[in-house]
Amino acid sequence: MEKPRLLLTNKTIELTDLDIIFTINGYIGGGLLSLCLIPQLIKTIKTKSTKDISYIWQGLSMLGLSMIEAYGIYFLLYPVFIPILLEFILMLSLTVLKYVYDKKEIRINIIKKKIKLNKLNELNELNEIDEIEL
Repeated sequence: MEKPRLLLTNKTIELTDLDIIFTINGYIGGGLLSLCLIPQLIKTIKTKSTKDISYIWQGLSMLGLSMIEAYGIYFLLYPVFIPILLEFILMLSLTVLKYVYDKKEIRINIIKKKIKLNKLNELNELNEIDEIEL
């Protein structure tokens, strides 16, 4: 039986059994790392809260992922750049959710403050009326 071959740019490399095992290992490991963000995305969607997630962490993570992605593409490292691309997409989704939910939280807080101010104004007006009646 002929050994599998890996095409790298203009040359072909014959893979050994150990190469195949490590390639499969790379795909599985990369896939597992990519899947790590899915529970966070699900929790974020369910709770509609991202206040504990840092934009700095997300930005640095996406910067690192994009650099690794470029490396994987340049050297045609499929077990690297395919899972990293998936992880980058998931991180980008989490960043969009954070932006949307943070904006919503800000609006809710503004509305709550306006309601409190209106109630305080009403109480002040009632107190003024009570003082006049006395």
